[in-house]
Amino acid sequence: MTRRDLTLPFDLTVPRPFCSLGPTDFVHILGPVEITVRTRVNRRGLLESHNSLRGDLAVTPIDIFTGQPSGPSFDAQISQIDNTSVGPNGTRVNAVQLRKAIPPTLGFLKAHLVTGPNGSARFTFTEKCD
Repeated sequence: MTRRDLTLPFDLTVPRPFCSLGPTDFVHILGPVEITVRTRVNRRGLLESHNSLRGDLAVTPIDIFTGQPSGPSFDAQISQIDNTSVGPNGTRVNAVQLRKAIPPTLGFLKAHLVTGPNGSARFTFTEKCD
């Protein structure tokens, strides 16, 4: 088994990734993002991969015309888990992504994708903004 752990410092101004209020809705995101990647080939020759990403972040709305904060900072949590297997009978992918922000109005994004060797696929997408 191979395992890699990495913590990336996140310090970027980007378009609001979900629950956007329009093309000028930007935020500054600050905080560490932890990434873990594990891979192995089992006894049957099946390649398995498990990847995860997690972060507790501070988010500040930004006025893109001045570069200055345009509102109070708030907390956000992100997580993503991807499980993949590849073998003689096909490929299977299971991916779950969750993003939750707690500003004065709540934001929430959830995406779930499953594919299998038989060609069936499922996809779920939720974006709830209040």
